Amino acid sequence: MNEAVEHSRGARSAHLIVEFGDFEYPYSRPARRQVQQLEDQLDGEARFDCRYFPLTDRHPVTEEAA
Repeated sequence: MNEAVEHSRGARSAHLIVEFGDFEYPYSRPARRQVQQLEDQLDGEARFDCRYFPLTDRHPVTEEAA
């Protein structure tokens, strides 16, 4: 497996929200909506980090997508 690709946005001093996602996992999209609500509630005081966590044993093409 390749080294994880990470993406983040927001100030480093802000509250940290980390999401581990898999492009084929059905709950990743609803979880992202909840993270967006948290970001909105924290009104610029949040830093969001997204880390890809492909479940390759269940989703064979997710690593390619990540």
